[in-house]
Amino acid sequence: MALTKVVWDYPAVRGLAEERSVVATVEDVALSLAREMAHAAARDTGAGADSIEARPGSRGSARVGWDEAHYYLLFPEYGTVDQAEQRFARDTLERHAL
Repeated sequence: MALTKVVWDYPAVRGLAEERSVVATVEDVALSLAREMAHAAARDTGAGADSIEARPGSRGSARVGWDEAHYYLLFPEYGTVDQAEQRFARDTLERHAL
């Protein structure tokens, strides 16, 4: 069996975070995930689902989720003693293998 050695060019990999096309792609994927997650979220008034958005992260990353005021979206996502889980965030990420 032949073995392959992979050598990372760390400066080049770090440079990808500053490349406009890479950052634009990350932002597009994050926006798509946010829309899909909001569509799948449990709804009462819809305010929690409406708060789901994509925000820029550090070094070419993005964060997708809801704001602190809508913390209660964790309850349907993971379930409670009285309520079965209604996964929407994890299912969205798993569909996209993230």
